[in-house]
Amino acid sequence: MPEPMEKTEALVLRVAPFSRTSHVVTWLTRDHGSLSTVIKGAQRPRSTFLGQYDLFYTCELVFYTRERDGLHIARECAPLDPRAALRRDWRAAACASYACALVGRVVPRGGHISGLYSLLSSGLDALTHGRPRQAFIFWFEIQILSLLGVAPSLTVCPGCGAGLAGPAQGETAFSCVRGGLLCPSCAGRRRSGRSGANASGAAHEAPLSRGALTLLRQWQRFASPDVALRSRCSKQQMLELSGILGMFLSYHLDLLPPGRRIALEMASLRTE
Repeated sequence: MPEPMEKTEALVLRVAPFSRTSHVVTWLTRDHGSLSTVIKGAQRPRSTFLGQYDLFYTCELVFYTRERDGLHIARECAPLDPRAALRRDWRAAACASYACALVGRVVPRGGHISGLYSLLSSGLDALTHGRPRQAFIFWFEIQILSLLGVAPSLTVCPGCGAGLAGPAQGETAFSCVRGGLLCPSCAGRRRSGRSGANASGAAHEAPLSRGALTLLRQWQRFASPDVALRSRCSKQQMLELSGILGMFLSYHLDLLPPGRRIALEMASLRTE
């Protein structure tokens, strides 16, 4: 009886050696979420898999569904979009690497998060066509947080439920512990009561300027990466957003892939 097989569209998240001639490839698939396959003989000179997959590729993947030790067996693989531009632009490649690493960290093997495949696919596509910016990284992080159901609250105070939909007046307080932007009353109470048990909460708070808040709201609202690639942000705003989102990811998801710092540095470099 032949082993059952599945065919799906898949994005390459990670390629690692399995043996002298084989690879383990971690995929984000359209239909099955995250999964890993062994590609046997991938590095042999006459392998049918040569040139058929690599980082950032979108492929048509056919695999045997009999899982062993968390791994499936790839039968066929054909590239649908190799995104060759990411091999010519090292800054865009650094951003793409971080995006794939973040996805790989938030979705467990065999897990499926609705909308995540489309998010990563559109993000990688945008990096092949536009100049990479730090804003893209922040937009991508906010969108992932939204898909996971832990996006920061930016229009309702998580402390008292007061509406904050209007423009912020001056500098406001962002609390990772409370889950978002605090109204002036809640922010004032927290500042006046910081002692003892409140000290840990204060360590996860940061001021947020009006301009940075406007950008956060804009990136949270729009699912298209184009809005981030067109954003114009000051150096100070980038520092604010990097710190706040990094703190939020660490606190709520207990992760911060090491590639984030490198991606932010590469995206900030200017070329002549």
